[in-house]
Amino acid sequence: MTAPSSSATPTFTPKVPVGGAVPSGRPAAVTRAIDPVLSQKFRFWSLVAMVLLVYVHAFNLHPRYLQPMTLV
Repeated sequence: MTAPSSSATPTFTPKVPVGGAVPSGRPAAVTRAIDPVLSQKFRFWSLVAMVLLVYVHAFNLHPRYLQPMTLV
């Protein structure tokens, strides 16, 4: 058995070049536009979630003080 030489160290070769394009010239990730109906649904439910979040946190706006017999 012989000891491995120092010139036989493995090198890292990425499968996708650093520029982000594959060798065929196309981009590495192909993106598609989202369906307009699905986009409307996401926008509507996002708005509902934000309004509910503001509504729920609005209850914390009034000043509350701890009393001796209250639970935190």
